[in-house]
Amino acid sequence: MSKPIPYLFCRYQIGVDDQALDQNGQQHALQNLQGNEIQHGRSRQGQPPPAALVMAPDSFDVDGTNCLAWLIGIQPGFRVQNNYDKKEQKIRTQVIDDPHIKFAPVIALPSVGAMALEDRSSDERITARQALGAFKTILRLLGDEGGTLTVHHGNADDIQRWLSKWEISEYSYIIAPLNPITASDLANRRSDAIKKENIIRETGKVTPPKGQSLHQNGGSIEEANDLSSVGYGQRGFRGKTPDGHSAHVPKPRFHDNREKNLEEQKREQFVRVLFDPDPPAADSNRLEWRVALALRRFYGG
Repeated sequence: MSKPIPYLFCRYQIGVDDQALDQNGQQHALQNLQGNEIQHGRSRQGQPPPAALVMAPDSFDVDGTNCLAWLIGIQPGFRVQNNYDKKEQKIRTQVIDDPHIKFAPVIALPSVGAMALEDRSSDERITARQALGAFKTILRLLGDEGGTLTVHHGNADDIQRWLSKWEISEYSYIIAPLNPITASDLANRRSDAIKKENIIRETGKVTPPKGQSLHQNGGSIEEANDLSSVGYGQRGFRGKTPDGHSAHVPKPRFHDNREKNLEEQKREQFVRVLFDPDPPAADSNRLEWRVALALRRFYGG
């Protein structure tokens, strides 16, 4: 059985010369940019600079919604190669030219303002974050002043909405006692309990019985939520979206400093949705179509 493929979901906007591009504008831009290698990142002395490029732009329709699809590629230009010298009994390292391109597939719904980027890392693939960085580099070629890419991931309101609407199968947290502030009754109760046991930091993971989902009902989950909301914790969770897809919101980095925790939460939290590359025969739609449909439903399109 093939492993599920993770896609990072986000909202986005492409702008050129302070004007947002609509569907036609985005499609036209992708066609003009495709295949052009743009320097991306620093070059290594004596080696060709890394390049980013747009490849294979396409469009298709999902139940009346126009979708765009393309590949974002990165060509490192070189790679480090190790060889073994049997006579000298040494490993010799050399840097050689390498035209190999690593890439990430992208699917976008311009009318919804939503985008999904495959999020894998291998000899063939780049992560979604690498792809976003490369795409920003590429878009600078557009217009007189250069194009821009604005991306929005999950904020505090999104997190709360997902927690309430998904079937939560795993909730993980790190919390610390309140000091010097007080917060909600639930947060105060949990804080007092761990203070009495001389606990400076608590790490936990809760799961439901097999085949069931968790419920927020004034216990561990809500207490951790409330502590996190005032900077004394971080949380992450897994579950199924109303669409039936497995999804994951990773837990942000925890700091012993309250203000740093709050800053970490402001950076927006990534949400990844998993797709089976080999769906049951009852769902014969190609992967791109299934991702686009889930993306539209996820953002209420």
